[in-house]
Amino acid sequence: MPQDSSSAEDAALQQVLSAELAQYKYLGFLRLGEGRTRSKEIAVLSKNEEVMVGKVGDRVEDHLVLKAITPESVTIRDTGANIDQTLPLSEEPSPQQ
Repeated sequence: MPQDSSSAEDAALQQVLSAELAQYKYLGFLRLGEGRTRSKEIAVLSKNEEVMVGKVGDRVEDHLVLKAITPESVTIRDTGANIDQTLPLSEEPSPQQ
């Protein structure tokens, strides 16, 4: 298989993953527990009208796993493609209905 074909496939896969993850917004995080070693960060995400929470290792969808949570961003891994994507903290207020 030519190298160019593989990198084109990787780029196309990255585009598909980016489009899928563009539906998610990282709204913030909570730190539960006391002390650095016992505390757990919980990410707050939204997709369309659905709000979800999760910790590192939790599945957002069947093939998407939370890999890292920081105050500034959350990293999600596509387990099928083995690609990580980082979502920055959303600064957009969610629309009120």
